[in-house]
Amino acid sequence: MFKQTGLSALIGLIFATSPHAEEAFRQHEAHVHGSVEMNIAQDGHDFLIEITAPGMDVVGFEHAPETEQQHQQIEKIAKQLENAGQLLTINPQADCHLESAAVHHPALEDEHQDEHAGHEHDSLSHKAHEDEHHDHADHDEHDHEHEHEHEHEHEHGNHSEFSIEYSYHCEQVDQLQSLKTNWFKQFPQTSAIEANVFTDKQQTSTELTTQQTEIRL
Repeated sequence: MFKQTGLSALIGLIFATSPHAEEAFRQHEAHVHGSVEMNIAQDGHDFLIEITAPGMDVVGFEHAPETEQQHQQIEKIAKQLENAGQLLTINPQADCHLESAAVHHPALEDEHQDEHAGHEHDSLSHKAHEDEHHDHADHDEHDHEHEHEHEHEHEHGNHSEFSIEYSYHCEQVDQLQSLKTNWFKQFPQTSAIEANVFTDKQQTSTELTTQQTEIRL
């Protein structure tokens, strides 16, 4: 059984064995506004789906959240995305059950780190007091480098992407036939979904649109 995380890297490696599939996969790697990437993989009874979407498609902005309202918007959308049933439908004959769902966004990770840092503050305060007489010039230089790195990440859109991972267990995996998505109704700014598929039956890439929302498995 392969792990849920890093599914896009896994499929990229698998597709590398097929020149045509590799070319299609590379074409889909580019970050394009209005275009979402979906990676689908099946291994035995495990059925994994990873969706990568630009922030513009999901919350309407690409930058890191600048207001409390934008923070709340990201958190609200993240909770919605954890409900796989709102976005995906697997043909019932396969008897697939969702085992886990995870939503990642840099703003969510930053908040988690801030909370963790807050919990450690009290235990570290004494050590910080002892170190406060260290060379401030080195400290200022470190802060400047950190700020520069943060600005660099911001400029390159690292604060914008959502990554959603769903893990299913399918009792009748031999009956796995189709996957339908409701993404376009939930997020109308998306014009296309580039889907990479790896199952026991096929290794292929296909494009989903508002007119074509089903993948044959």
